[in-house]
Amino acid sequence: MATSVQPGDENERLLLVAMTHLYGALDNFIDLFLQKAAPEHPVHCKKGCSWCCHQAVFAHTHEFRYLKQWMFAHMDAEQMEKVRKQAVKKHRATSVLSPDERLLHKEPCPLLADGACSAYEARPVACRIYLSMDVGSCRDEFTNPADHAVFPKLFRLPLHAGRKLNEGFAAGLQSAGLETMEHTLEQGLL
Repeated sequence: MATSVQPGDENERLLLVAMTHLYGALDNFIDLFLQKAAPEHPVHCKKGCSWCCHQAVFAHTHEFRYLKQWMFAHMDAEQMEKVRKQAVKKHRATSVLSPDERLLHKEPCPLLADGACSAYEARPVACRIYLSMDVGSCRDEFTNPADHAVFPKLFRLPLHAGRKLNEGFAAGLQSAGLETMEHTLEQGLL
């Protein structure tokens, strides 16, 4: 029997605390990795660079719970409504696409505002681990999404480690009887 997590109950509080630890551990790992990699291969990601913020992003149910809690604590009603409208717009555009077409579709993330993530502290794992060492490769992928020879030059270790960490977290939740599913960011926001 699945254990439910309801807003405001002890299970949700424990989940949000665990998510804080998950994100903290991942961010610490990435910071240490980048300190070691930076002299030879600096990360090109910075505020205002948002090429990757126009692609399909997938996240797990537990990430959306954390994001929702963060948004209610840090965004006003006007910001929340703007995100909702953008999520509806992107969902309408992407829900009619095949899975392959959805991966090629370029449209701003509903959380993107003025070239930066409006929920940066609560962004999903997929956004945290997508670290480029060549902004030109990101721009090229954005402008030529159907060209399979063009792909952003990403740091592989954070990408793979972050995926595995999140998969392990999701498996732990499932073994505890909590359901977790993956959705596009716009679906999860809605």
